Amino acid sequence: MGKSIGISFKVVLTALFLTYIAGIEITLVERGQPGATIQSVGDGLWWAITTLTTVGYGDIYPTTTEGRFIAVGLMVSGICVLGVISATVAAWFVRITQNESEKS
Repeated sequence: MGKSIGISFKVVLTALFLTYIAGIEITLVERGQPGATIQSVGDGLWWAITTLTTVGYGDIYPTTTEGRFIAVGLMVSGICVLGVISATVAAWFVRITQNESEKS
């Protein structure tokens, strides 16, 4: 159990780091561009959070080629992060079920 918690902690820490870096980078790339919807660090962080979590409201999105490359990287990372978190939660439920079965 301790090993999965350690991995989950590292995944969450990585997700937070990626969100922060992507939010800053997307702001630097998009700010001041014609038609850009990301104009502030707050916009960039909001975009990064909704993208990493795969919610993607669509209210804020990159319009430049560089911004779209950052978006693709963050999307792939988000899918990986959610996969690890989902697998950890599923493994936890399996352990609980097995422990209950062994007690019966």
